[in-house]
Amino acid sequence: MNYEEVKNKIYLRQGVDLGMQGDNFYVGLPDNTVYELPPAVYYVWTTLDGERTLEKTIEDSSSELQIDKQALIEPFLAILEKLLEAKLAVEKA
Repeated sequence: MNYEEVKNKIYLRQGVDLGMQGDNFYVGLPDNTVYELPPAVYYVWTTLDGERTLEKTIEDSSSELQIDKQALIEPFLAILEKLLEAKLAVEKA
């Protein structure tokens, strides 16, 4: 996934937050598939609101987490790719 190609796209999380157990979060899909997400993946999932571009989402996260935007791009892209594969996120048309 190339940041320049996807930074202006908008993504929307899919599934329902089923809660937390220990350090992990659980998200369920309508087909009854349940995913156990580590905190970083869950955080990215929650930021995909279907309103902001990926670039704006990363900028907002950078400000919120007080982490340099450049340091967030690669992890965000890797997590987003996995969320898309698992159908926990979709590109908003």
